[in-house]
Amino acid sequence: MALHVKHLPAEERRAITVETVVELAAEQNPNDITTAAIAKRMGLTQGALFRHFPSKNAIMSAVMEWVASACCHGWTRPCSHRVPHCGAGGDVHGACGVCSGTPGRSPHAIW
Repeated sequence: MALHVKHLPAEERRAITVETVVELAAEQNPNDITTAAIAKRMGLTQGALFRHFPSKNAIMSAVMEWVASACCHGWTRPCSHRVPHCGAGGDVHGACGVCSGTPGRSPHAIW
């Protein structure tokens, strides 16, 4: 998410921030992600990032809400790619992003 668009609605900027953190987490340990790295990837300053989130914890909470939502929404049949479904009792189709047609956009690819 290296694109920097100056004026986005707040909700869209927050969504892009979450997506950026997910991308970074696919590349490195999520515990090592800094707000400086998030801002740099987005082409923003940390100050601009903190206009949309009051703290790093708020950013990570938004990411975890997205993960929880993605994990529990719409995956109902067994997945042949064998990606664990958040410990919720088995593997489910679509969780890995491969069979859902969105590789790299699933939270399971990073956790």
